[in-house]
Amino acid sequence: MLAAGVLIAVVLAAPGPVRLGRALYDGVTPLPPYQWVHPPRELAQDNRPPEPGRATRDLDPTGRSPGAVATGDAQCTVILNDGSIAAGPLGSTITVTITQLDPATIGPPPPGMRFDGNACRLDAAYGKSGAVPRFTRPVTIVLRYATGGTQIVRASSGGGPAWQPIHAVQYAGHLHLLVADVPTLGAFAPAAPAGTPYRAGPPWAAYAAVAAAVAVFVALVLIKRRAPRA
Repeated sequence: MLAAGVLIAVVLAAPGPVRLGRALYDGVTPLPPYQWVHPPRELAQDNRPPEPGRATRDLDPTGRSPGAVATGDAQCTVILNDGSIAAGPLGSTITVTITQLDPATIGPPPPGMRFDGNACRLDAAYGKSGAVPRFTRPVTIVLRYATGGTQIVRASSGGGPAWQPIHAVQYAGHLHLLVADVPTLGAFAPAAPAGTPYRAGPPWAAYAAVAAAVAVFVALVLIKRRAPRA
């Protein structure tokens, strides 16, 4: 993740707004295999376990974004947007923990869909107090999907189906990313239409690192959202 951190620093230091574009991703090939908690049978042979994510970020009293937190394999990222949470009496730092789970342990996917990756459970707490923060504006989640993901589903916190679809955007290019703004944290997973085949790719040694490319994507999102509106 050192390369990813360096790239975030370089992009965040760039002057002016940066336009999100496909050109950044067209050169990122081939894509590393998805790292499953419980891989489908077709992909089990070469599967590697997924990586967790945990980081503590300083909070600006004015509400300026403290940045983003991602898993080591760049499969789950949460972007703390401007105004989503600010420093206050409960603490001046926030710790975000990302745990990758088998989504089937929470419940079946919505009808007509299958899971296309792990569930990503996102938890946050104020520094020393450990209190759960209240988000005043949406945060952005970025999930990488394995093969043909088109939708993000969220684990239900009440009655009804275990997983419910939420509005998400699928980004073009080679990174296989789904992006959504959500009012609170929780557990999320990428999903694909039922019947979408799983596709195995070349061996691990053939792949370029994707974590740095995802880090650049996240940095560009932060810059775009900080840019003054015309």
